[in-house]
Amino acid sequence: MWNTSGVVRLSLVYRGRAVPLGWKVLEHPSSRVAYDMYKDVLDRVAELLPCRCPVVLTADRGVADTHRMAHRARLGWHWRIRLKGSVGMYRDGKRGGQVKRMPWSPGKALFWHGVYSTQHRYGPGPIAMARCHAGKADGFVVSDAPPAVQTFEESGWRVAIAEHCWDDQANGVPLESSLIRSAAALERLCLGLAITTRYLVAQGTAVVQQGQRRWVDAHGCRGQSSLKIGWHGVTLALSRGYTLVTRVH
Repeated sequence: MWNTSGVVRLSLVYRGRAVPLGWKVLEHPSSRVAYDMYKDVLDRVAELLPCRCPVVLTADRGVADTHRMAHRARLGWHWRIRLKGSVGMYRDGKRGGQVKRMPWSPGKALFWHGVYSTQHRYGPGPIAMARCHAGKADGFVVSDAPPAVQTFEESGWRVAIAEHCWDDQANGVPLESSLIRSAAALERLCLGLAITTRYLVAQGTAVVQQGQRRWVDAHGCRGQSSLKIGWHGVTLALSRGYTLVTRVH
């Protein structure tokens, strides 16, 4: 924000939205943030999760490095992380190279086992790669589990994070419109937005389960997220005296 601050956030993907669990506002002029600056967020969120709860962390290319992978392994988390095409891939007895230069034809997927990735040669582990047809970006996903077609689907869960970032920019409550420049104050604002997000998703879930979706979403098939349905559901309830949810799922 304003090229002076950034938010690092870890969220729970639920009903097409990312519900924030932990976050940290940094006075940092770039979107590239060093691991040491926010690794405590991972530890705090790990303490919030139920014991023996299976966790699959999905993220984009910026968090694919050996320090972060080792940290997730210590926490007992699984991961599906998109790789840059320039990341190095190495196999025993084979010549290494960038993943984007591996030879395979468009429309095909490859699943490699026993691979070392990044210049620090983290691994061995599996990598799933898909080469799309012309005009579309290729997909490279590093995983801690044997890769399969489902690996790409699980990696795609991170799209919900992008939706939530859109809420922060235009579709919900834009953070920058607050004009707050204090990192500590922005962290408190993020708390308010996290509670609001959780409540609106719960309200939207209740509206759908009660068969009232068409009251607030005119699409024949569902065309809005649970958060937006909840947003419009709260507006409708306040204007007509309907009952709002008093407990969350």
